[in-house]
Amino acid sequence: MKRESLPDLHKDIYNCPLCKTYCEQEHFHIQEDMEGNKELVYLHSILPVDLARIIAERQVISVCTICEDSYMWVKGKLVYPNYGEVPEPNDDLPEEIKTLYQEAASVFNLSPRSSAALLRLAIEKFLELEGYQGNLNKKISTLVTNGASDIIQKGLDAIRYYGNKGVHPGELDLSENKEDITYLFDLLNVISEEFITKPKRVNDFYSKLPFGFREHIDKRDRQTLK
Repeated sequence: MKRESLPDLHKDIYNCPLCKTYCEQEHFHIQEDMEGNKELVYLHSILPVDLARIIAERQVISVCTICEDSYMWVKGKLVYPNYGEVPEPNDDLPEEIKTLYQEAASVFNLSPRSSAALLRLAIEKFLELEGYQGNLNKKISTLVTNGASDIIQKGLDAIRYYGNKGVHPGELDLSENKEDITYLFDLLNVISEEFITKPKRVNDFYSKLPFGFREHIDKRDRQTLK
């Protein structure tokens, strides 16, 4: 089973934002002496009482023990790579939607709230490109009528609920939880997989059938519709 865990300076093991491998990560901060000489200091050799302050105030460099590449944090936020924590977009996403996806990814670490708003916009625009009109509730209703899967319906209703209600006291604000926002990236990929990728694969496979056999199937279906 694939293990997944978002990068976190307070952890030693998670998915590398560069190679995506779930493995040990090493963290260092840059320390400068009175003469201006700089050296890397292993973060977890620092006393806990100083650790939180260093993470909050300084640059930290992390190194993956598998790919051996490095990435950087500033004041506790991952700044390079800027969107390494989120899944890659489905190749079959329309360019307009892929652009919104990548924009949401680029601000994910700097402004999770903005990332969530862009993803909701991307999901709504994707549904419009697929011919679904009205507000999100109307789009979901039409999707269900057209036989959308239970998983997609539940995912979209969750977005609709938290998007409308999350600003009220005591209720979950989706834009404050990076794990939940990562789910929005996954959901957009799942929706595009259902609407575009899977039908394309089936049609590609079907097109390889002999022409005569496909003609026989078309004739059968026309007779069934009479």
